[in-house]
Amino acid sequence: MIILQDSFTDIEGTQLENHTPEIGSWICLGEYATITSNQMTNNYYLKSFYKANMPDYTDMTFTMKVNAIGFETIIFLARMTVSPFNAYGLQLTSANAKFVRYDNGILSTLKTFYIPGMIQSIIKFDVTGNTLSAYKNGILVDSINDSVYSSGVAGFYFPSWGGSLAQFDDALIEIPLVAKTDHLAMTGLH
Repeated sequence: MIILQDSFTDIEGTQLENHTPEIGSWICLGEYATITSNQMTNNYYLKSFYKANMPDYTDMTFTMKVNAIGFETIIFLARMTVSPFNAYGLQLTSANAKFVRYDNGILSTLKTFYIPGMIQSIIKFDVTGNTLSAYKNGILVDSINDSVYSSGVAGFYFPSWGGSLAQFDDALIEIPLVAKTDHLAMTGLH
């Protein structure tokens, strides 16, 4: 079931919190990012941090097209809680990829691996049960098991220190259909 779908098409320079995705909405937890050239781009020297406006779930998939990483990073987040800040992440840099975990705001690397040719590719971060998986264009690249966090929301973080831009497009956050009953009960839409 789709929780959030966003192709970031809006008026040039629209900040993400003032933008309406096709399905769902974002909540800004840091400095603001803007839409440029029909994709999401963070402004120079900002640390943009967003979460999907959704209830907590156990299993989720977060997919986005990665257009540029610059000198910094993009982190897909899953099973995220804000206070304290805990989450699993798929961190992408121009050099490699990592499965990471935030524990009370402190980042630790669970595994480092390589995704060849990830620019202009569809990257998917899937968290199902205790397995974290990374896909490029629908093909499994790597996975790892970790059982510290059992539920939360999806989101992303992308800084721009030194003026290097991170750009991505076509965000899609999904949950398994078996969770649909719980979602409908939580939102009162049954």
